[in-house]
Formats: sequence, C-alpha cells, structure tokens
Amino acid sequence: MDKLRFRKTKLGHRFIHCVAIFSLIMVTVPTDSIAAQLENYRKASVASENAITIDNEKEQIKEIRKAMLYRKPSLELYYPGSINDLEMDLEKLLNKVFAINEKSTTTDGDYLANIYSGYKVESYYNSLGASLTYHFTYHETKKQTDMVNKKIKSILKDMNISKKSTYQKVKLIHDYIVNHTSYDTTYTKYNAYNALIDKSSVCQGYSLLAYKMLTEAGVPARIITGFGDGEAHAWNIVKIGDVWYNLDCTWDDPITSNGKPILQYDYFLKNEKDFKNHVRDTKFTTKSFNSKYPMAKNSYSMKKK
Repeated sequence: MDKLRFRKTKLGHRFIHCVAIFSLIMVTVPTDSIAAQLENYRKASVASENAITIDNEKEQIKEIRKAMLYRKPSLELYYPGSINDLEMDLEKLLNKVFAINEKSTTTDGDYLANIYSGYKVESYYNSLGASLTYHFTYHETKKQTDMVNKKIKSILKDMNISKKSTYQKVKLIHDYIVNHTSYDTTYTKYNAYNALIDKSSVCQGYSLLAYKMLTEAGVPARIITGFGDGEAHAWNIVKIGDVWYNLDCTWDDPITSNGKPILQYDYFLKNEKDFKNHVRDTKFTTKSFNSKYPMAKNSYSMKKK
C-alpha cells in the first residue's frame, strides 16, 4: 500500500510542498534456503565444496567402501557435528568396511581387504563441523579387477562349474591356479591380476585369485594371513559341508629347476594338524572366529567325490 507524506520546507520567502511516495514491498525468503546457506557456510569453514556430507558413522563406512571399490585414491567427507561422534581409528573403520560381504559382488570382503596397500588420513575440525580426507593406495586397479572378473567368468563357464560338486569345484580351481601360475621370485607382483593375466605372483596373488574364483563358483572361502615357515604368508580356507578346510595353492605349486609346473596336493583341504608350518595372525585365531569358521577334524579324503 502506497503512503503519501507531506512536509513543508522554507526556502527564502517561498514555501514548497514536497511529496514523497514510498512503496512497501514484502520479500519472503524460504526457510530452507536460509538453512542451506547456513549449512554451506558451516561446510566451507572446514571442507572443500567437493566433500561428501555424512550424518553418521554408518554413512562414513558406506562412503569409504564405495570409494575403495572404485579404487579412488582419495575421499573427503564432511560431518556437520562434533568429530567425537565419528570413528577416528581408520583401522577399526576398515575392519567394518571389509566385514561387508554382499552376494552381488566378489570384490568386497576379503578381496578388498587384501587389495588395498596403504592409507593416510587428514582431519580438520572446528565448532561448526569436521572434515576427514582419506588417501588410499592399492595393489590392483579398478580396470585390472574388471579384467579379472571377466576372465574368471569365462574360465568357470569352460569348466562347466555350475554342474560340479563343491569338492570338484575346489579341485578344478586349485588345479587351474597351480597349472597356470608360477611364483614370482622378484617379489613385485601381489594381486589376482598378476596371478591370472601375468601368470605370476607371490602368495597374496594366489590367495586372492583362489578366493575370487571360489566365491564366483559359489564356494564359501576366506583369505587367511599369517606366517609360513616363519615368513609372511597368505592362504585360504574353504567350506565343504558344514566344516572348513585349509587350502594353500602357493605351496602346492613349488618352484622347479626347469621352470615346469608340478601339481601337488600336500596342502589341499587339510585340517589344522596336517597343515604344517602355517601360523595364523591372531585375528584368525579368536574364539569368535573359530566358532564362525569351524575347522574339520580330519583332512578331506581325495577319494571322496
């Protein structure tokens, strides 16, 4: 509504009537816009505009897992609260990430746990929020993992693996790895890509390839780390029936003087007693782990079919 205001101004001997016209304009600012501006201000105080906003630890774990599955070298998260609300111990966070083992992929779980090679974390925080930036390195690129997945599907199809018993699946996969992979004496090849495509790897590559082939074939498997003959080593356990057996494809593929592969079964489907010179890392010897993965009392007889 327009308002008219009159005033008189004396100028010399004349009076001039001045008229001022004012318009009252109503401006409404959406409350959600204000909230967004405030949130952007809070975020900008500690994080970059590319930071992903999370609301709790569950989302923190989800975003870290997603970044690692896509082999992203870095990830920045922004949390609009106290840094004390989040898990700051990355080792504990990663254990929770690796504990996620979805049926839709064989690239998470133990595979992801043994394919990443290192990390670094940076944190910045104030009274308005917190920024966490993670840096990861990997033994295998996303492209290499995709090639491994494609190759394995082709191999298993040629084996007609879906028609085989669990034991037959394990034996076929064990034999394939031993016959097509040689141990890397340069100690520079660590992943399933090296074992499958380059046909050479250390024990880590053997165990990763076995894990992925077995799980793709529908055989429950885990990667176990520890020591073999006193040196850092990795192998697998596989489930047949209701119990688990040790499987070491690396040690069943000995280095020969002529370079020709020798197929052995000295470390094929063994119980703990018969699985000589292997010592597990402590996380694989806990009461809860042994309860979840009960080992067979007797080694598997190869006469069984």
